[in-house]
Amino acid sequence: MNLTDLEYICDCMANVSDIPIRLYASQQFDSAFRMHHLHPDPFLIYKDELLLRKENISYFITPYLQYLGIINHKEFTIIMGPVGQCNLNRQEEHDYAFLLGISFQEFKQLLQDMNSIPVMTLENFLYLLLLVNFYLNDERLDLSDLPLFDQIQRFYNHNVLEVSQDMDEPKGQSKTFHNSLDYEKQMLAYIKAGDTDGLSAFIMKKPHGGVGKVARHYLRQLKNIFITVVTLVSRAAIDGGLSEDEAMSLSDYYIQYCEDLFDTESISALQYHMVMEFTDRVHKTKDIAFVTPLIHEVISYIKHNLANNLDSTVIAEQIHMSRSALSTRFKKEVGINLTDFIMKERINKAKSLLKYTDKPLSEISSFLCFSSQSHFQNVFKKINGITPHEYRKSTK
Repeated sequence: MNLTDLEYICDCMANVSDIPIRLYASQQFDSAFRMHHLHPDPFLIYKDELLLRKENISYFITPYLQYLGIINHKEFTIIMGPVGQCNLNRQEEHDYAFLLGISFQEFKQLLQDMNSIPVMTLENFLYLLLLVNFYLNDERLDLSDLPLFDQIQRFYNHNVLEVSQDMDEPKGQSKTFHNSLDYEKQMLAYIKAGDTDGLSAFIMKKPHGGVGKVARHYLRQLKNIFITVVTLVSRAAIDGGLSEDEAMSLSDYYIQYCEDLFDTESISALQYHMVMEFTDRVHKTKDIAFVTPLIHEVISYIKHNLANNLDSTVIAEQIHMSRSALSTRFKKEVGINLTDFIMKERINKAKSLLKYTDKPLSEISSFLCFSSQSHFQNVFKKINGITPHEYRKSTK
């Protein structure tokens, strides 16, 4: 099949599905179809990684829970998506704009354009990929054959729950694993404490014994394990201060999401996301568990505006309170100065950007409103004991 044929196929698929499609030849851009005015194209954030995929077919879940499909045919690559509504809070919108290198105002327009793409379930999207792959590569595959490529998966791959892959062996011949109670207790203790850094390091370095057989079929086995883990994690999060309503809603969301997945890697990746999100929410809750509604509002405003100008005067204006009264009340309830709290939150955000992106220090410091890169580096080292460069190197 030549380039002209593939351009025709992509054009037809895009017009039928209304999903953005890009065609690359030998990793060089050729053409795009039904792009919904996506300027810049969100795919560009992940382009270098996705174009290196060698499988004939795979899919990718972004940190914002959008889907991209990748189909390779000879020297050609077809990229489909993003599919999935982008429901972001204000800080996540700033983060997304930062990754794309555009202003917040430009991103708001881009977000409208992304959300104009027709909603399609992950299952339906994957069936469309299977159909295209069958036509191009003559492969008759199932949903469970589709490999997931997840941006955060590399931090979890070598610690995925180890389950016997031969679930249909005769009784007495299969290997049965039993999860370490000590491992479980340690993991839940990190979640209850809201210690995201400690939990991440623990998962990376601490091996565990796996689990026993809970279902006849391997994929059902992993989903049952996921449900069990969500239950344990949500209870630990509640013990750590997360509200029952929030914990149960998050638990329901992840269970429903897991049921829509059809391969082991994606379930493992989702499990990592789930455990870390519960822990992060507990961490954030501990900042506001024992404060008045007014200071709760202040803390929430700070967390959602780290990429904006933040000082006591600006925040005081938002809540219609004098700067001095706000500073005094914040210190009394939270235990640290308002300025120090803002700086701590910005450094936490910087750690996430250093770990999960390749953005240079100059751009990160500017994005988080530090006066200069040197100021950012000095504050980071004062709080963490190492430089931003040393921290990034330690996470790779």
